[in-house]
Amino acid sequence: MNNDLNRKDIERIEEAASNLRDKLLIRFFARLRCRVSESLSVAVTDINFARRTIVIAKTSLYYHRIVSVDRKTLRMLKAYIKRGGPVLKNGEMLIFGINRHRAWQIVHECAERAGLPKLENSESGKVHCISPGQLRGVFSPPKFQQVKE
Repeated sequence: MNNDLNRKDIERIEEAASNLRDKLLIRFFARLRCRVSESLSVAVTDINFARRTIVIAKTSLYYHRIVSVDRKTLRMLKAYIKRGGPVLKNGEMLIFGINRHRAWQIVHECAERAGLPKLENSESGKVHCISPGQLRGVFSPPKFQQVKE
C-alpha cells in the first residue's frame, strides 16, 4: 500500500470536489500549506489581491504569517467572494463558514470520490483516510537531507 500522495493525487482530489468552496479548501491545505484551523480562520479582509498574499492568523507557532497565493487560487477566491460564498461569523466574513469536523469530512469525501485508497501508517500499521495534514506535505519544499560521508 503506497502512503505517499503526489501532485496528481491532489489534482484528482480537487477535481472531485463538488463545489467551489470545497475546491478552495483543498487548495488551502495543499498549495498554501495551511492547517485546518488556519484555513477556517481566514477572513475576506485577510486577502490582499494586489500583492497576491493572505495573512494567516492564529497559527500554531506564531501570531500570524503571510503566504503567497498562486493566480489560479486568487481567481477562484474572487469568484467565490463575488458569488457570496463567505459566511458572517462573529462579525467577520470568513471564507469557510464550516467547522473542523466538516473540513476533515470534505477531504475524506473528495479523496474517496477521486478513487484514492486509504493510507497505512508505517509505524502502527493502521489504515486511515487521507487527512488535511497529508495534503499540506505534497507541495512543501523538499527537506534537507543529511549527506553520509
